[in-house]
Amino acid sequence: MEYFPNFYIHKGVKFITNDSIKNDRFIYLNGNQIFEQDLLVDFEQHLLQNNVSFEGYTNAYNSKIEMINKQKRSYLFSTTESNSK
Repeated sequence: MEYFPNFYIHKGVKFITNDSIKNDRFIYLNGNQIFEQDLLVDFEQHLLQNNVSFEGYTNAYNSKIEMINKQKRSYLFSTTESNSK
């Protein structure tokens, strides 16, 4: 049996317990996948209320982050430009 922060593996089967998900800020599904609990709660609500797939949710979320970063860069550039006058 192998034990990890949010799950354990027994005879090649991964088991994730409710307590391990509810009692931690981050959820580790394996070495490459770490999710913030708030992100999964947000996805859960989109799935239940809007029938959004996980792939659709992650595409929308990544697009949102990209837009926010572009706005921040644009604001930073305009602020830097104003200060140099």
